[in-house]
Formats: sequence, C-alpha cells, structure tokens
Amino acid sequence: MAIDSAETARAIDFCREFYQKTMFEDVLGWTDVSNNKAYLSEQISCTNNAESILYIAKKDFPDIGKVTGQAMNPKGPTGERFHILAPWNHAIFTHTPDVKAAKDFLVWLMDPKQITGWYDVAVSYYAPFLHMFDQAPLWTAEPRNLPYRDSLATSHLPGWPAPISRPQSESVAKYVVVDMFAKACAGKSTKEVIADASAQLKQIFKPA
Repeated sequence: MAIDSAETARAIDFCREFYQKTMFEDVLGWTDVSNNKAYLSEQISCTNNAESILYIAKKDFPDIGKVTGQAMNPKGPTGERFHILAPWNHAIFTHTPDVKAAKDFLVWLMDPKQITGWYDVAVSYYAPFLHMFDQAPLWTAEPRNLPYRDSLATSHLPGWPAPISRPQSESVAKYVVVDMFAKACAGKSTKEVIADASAQLKQIFKPA
C-alpha cells in the first residue's frame, strides 16, 4: 500500500509538530466554517481556505479585508506545489419528468454568454477550468483571487495519479487520510496511524 511509506511518515511528523506549535487544540473538532470564524475574529492570521473569507471580510470586516491576501499553497520538500481539484458537476436525475428540457437548460447554462456571468457572481468561489477564461472579468475585478486561477496548473483529484474510481471516492468520503493526520495530532504514533489508514484503504480497495 503506497500510503505506508517514509514520505507519509515525514508528512505526519511535520503535521504533528506544526499542530503543536501553531494551532489551537480544538481545531481537531472544527467544522467547515470554524476557520472562517477564527480568522474574522482575529484568533488566527493564516488558514487554508476558499475565497469566502476575503469576500465576507471586504463586506463585513473592511479593516481585515484590506490586509487580507491570498496565495497558492507553498512548495513541498521536492519543490513542487499541490492543490486539490474539487470539481462541481451538474447532473440530471433519471426520474426527471422532462429530461430533454433539463439537458437543454444545461447546454444553455454552459454557453460562455451565461456561464461567464455565473462565474462573475461566484467571485472565484467557483473557478473555471478552461484556459478560455484565463482573462475573464472575475480575475481583474479582484486580483487577489488570481491564485485560484493559477493553482489549476498544479491541481489534482484526490488519489492522483490513480484514476478516479468508486473506492477512491469512498476513501475521500470516509476521511481516511484526513483522519490519519488528525489522529497523529491527537497523540497516536506515526506508525499506528499509518497502519490504521493502510488497513482501511485495503478494505476499501479490495476486489469485489
């Protein structure tokens, strides 16, 4: 199992030390909005987040908004950056009463004339993947959002370079890797958390 490696062990050891030296103890129980609240209440000065913090700061906390910047993830020990690619998809239920109308709507929505406006309203919270949008108005309206555009060059789906699959999605849904790091921060040994994650992944990926 690829997760049982020296690189994983080093990453876990770094994460544990980073947690102990820079984070609140209760971060292990935070929800999706906790880091936004902590930043906007000036409890923390840096977090890994979407554009939502800057958007709310400019609107409701202008002093914080003025001094808030955004950047790509730092380079790792090999000199490479890594960003998670989190695509949002449109879908049509099989039981939809009028499938043709639903498909026609999606074709209309994805036309550049419509989708450009949709991206503009989202203020980069939803970022276009196509290079034809590299100079879209949403980027010049707030240059601090440019890292979201530029991060696509180093973005990958969870589990990359393996192909997308049901087991891959299940491992993400069950937070196997996230929990591995969280357990290490909570006190378990590096060897233990890797063994736990490896066992879970073997169960998820075992042949049917």
